[in-house]
Amino acid sequence: MEKIPAACAMEWSIELEKALRSKVPGELLNSAKGPEFISFSSSSALVFSAEISYCPGRAVEAISQVGSRLEQWNLEPEPTMSVYTLYGLVPGEERLFANAILLRLADAFVTGGRNIKVAVVRAFLGLRKCERKRRRRKRGSKTKDGILSKGRVNNFPELLMRVKAVFDSGDADSRAMALVLFGCWANFAKDSAHLRYLLLSNLVSSDVSVDQTFTIYAMSARNDA
Repeated sequence: MEKIPAACAMEWSIELEKALRSKVPGELLNSAKGPEFISFSSSSALVFSAEISYCPGRAVEAISQVGSRLEQWNLEPEPTMSVYTLYGLVPGEERLFANAILLRLADAFVTGGRNIKVAVVRAFLGLRKCERKRRRRKRGSKTKDGILSKGRVNNFPELLMRVKAVFDSGDADSRAMALVLFGCWANFAKDSAHLRYLLLSNLVSSDVSVDQTFTIYAMSARNDA
C-alpha cells in the first residue's frame, strides 16, 4: 500500500536534514521540472525564465525534491481518524514534521550560498503556485488550509525572523530573494506590522531588485486578503 504524504512527513524531514548536512556532491539538476527558475542579472533586477538551472550539490537536489513533495501534499485532503489509525499516526504529528521541513528550508536559506537560496525560493514559489491552483479549482466550495496558511504554520515567527536577518544583512540579490519569500508567506507575513513597515520603507529604495520584488510581495498579500 502506497503511503500518503502525511505518513511520509517524518521520512521526508529526515532525508532533507541528512542531505543538507551532507558533504557529498550531488548530480546536476538537468532534468528536473519545477517552477520558473529565478536568476539575477548584472543589474540585480529580478528575472524569471522557464530554464532549469544546473545546480550541483546534494542539498540543492534535496530542496527541489522536498518542494515537489510539499506541492503533492498540499493537494491531499486532511487525514481522518481512520487514516491516522491505518498508518499508525498520532493526530497532528504530520503538521509538526511539515513545520520542521519549512523551518529547515528557512535555515538553509540563511546559511546557504546563492544556489541554495535560489533552490529554497524556487521551492516556496512552486508551493504557492500550487496553492493558488488548488483554490481556483475549488472556488465556491469549502477548502482546507494549505501548508503555507497561518493556521498550519505554527512557527511562522521563526520563519520570518530568519529571513528578515538575511534581508537586513544580505547583498542586493539576497534581499530580493528574501522579499520573494515574504511574498510566498504573505498569508501570515502580512500580519506583522514591523514587516509591513520594513517593506513600505523600501519603496523609496534605489535598489532595483528590491523595488521590483516588492511588487511580488504586494500582489501576494492582496491575493491572500
